[in-house]
Amino acid sequence: MILVAIIFGCYFLGLLVIGYGWYLSTRTAQPTTVSPQPLTVLIAIRNEAQNLPLLIADLKQQEHPPHRVILVDDHSTDGSAALAEQLTQMDPRFLVTRLAQGQGKKQAIAHGVSLATTEWVCMTDADGRLPVTWLASMQSALHAQHALLIGPVFLSKPQSFFQRLQNMEWASLQAITFGTAGLGRPVMCNGANLAFAKAAFLRVGGYSGNDHIPSGDDEFLLRKIQQEDGRGISFCNDARATVFTAYQQSLSSFWQQRIRWASKWRHNPSALAKVMAVAVLVFQVTYLIAAVQALMGGKHAPILLACVGVKWAMEAMLLGAVTVHHRQRWSLMAFLTWQVVYPFYVLAVGVSSWFIRYEWKGRPQPQPQHR
Repeated sequence: MILVAIIFGCYFLGLLVIGYGWYLSTRTAQPTTVSPQPLTVLIAIRNEAQNLPLLIADLKQQEHPPHRVILVDDHSTDGSAALAEQLTQMDPRFLVTRLAQGQGKKQAIAHGVSLATTEWVCMTDADGRLPVTWLASMQSALHAQHALLIGPVFLSKPQSFFQRLQNMEWASLQAITFGTAGLGRPVMCNGANLAFAKAAFLRVGGYSGNDHIPSGDDEFLLRKIQQEDGRGISFCNDARATVFTAYQQSLSSFWQQRIRWASKWRHNPSALAKVMAVAVLVFQVTYLIAAVQALMGGKHAPILLACVGVKWAMEAMLLGAVTVHHRQRWSLMAFLTWQVVYPFYVLAVGVSSWFIRYEWKGRPQPQPQHR
């Protein structure tokens, strides 16, 4: 019982720290730029024909127009490159190029960076929707002393209950992203909304050393720049800069994505990130055991129920603040469902990421190596 109380106490303290970091991230004043800097928008595309019309329309409507938009086609089989050329042929700001050597998102990004002529490069994903204020808000947060800028990413307005469940998990990811960034120790970011100085990308060697790992282009770059200069990372937790990404339409695609995300964590060089990952796993197991014991009764049941109740209340306040800040709908039913499902989900994804192959963009990935 004492060990359970200690684990819950550490978790509550962690929530308070993340919550305070989130608060700081929403209150941090962004530097005012006297003269807007020219920005290059870089997007790696593979089989995105259905998303390109909306994406390109969003880019053309930006309040702060991009200096150049580089679309790098990663061997698409659905005519994405030809469609991109057709949609942008009358706009000289757009450059559509095909990846000639190698394959994969990291190689596509590195190729695009080599073509950029501006000091700063902003990345997003082809399936994202960009508000007209996106580039202007990101640009206002750029500072000469920084090498990388983390931007907010959320899911589009949910329609089904499955989508609301995904939205609730995404709120927790944003809480961790900006909670740790607000404290000056970011542990994650998202390539759907990320800006970096081209000089810094080249200085740290881009993705060399981890280019064999299919995913994680965003977080591996974060780690490299963090190791070079911990003060070189900033953030823009402005709702006007939020990029909205697509939901996973099926349980199968959702599962594949989560396994892909989890598989890269064992390659993460950040000690803090690894400690947080282990802490989450240990706590979820403890929470599951405590909940079962509380339901079974016994002399410790009131204390265990109180711990569970405090957990629910603290998480509801934090995730509620995140969803309101990003102008998302709060779903009590989705939140309560996650409280029951999440411990099993964490265990299943964590174990599966070591043994199950996943497929990404139509490419089967190699069997994970056991270490």
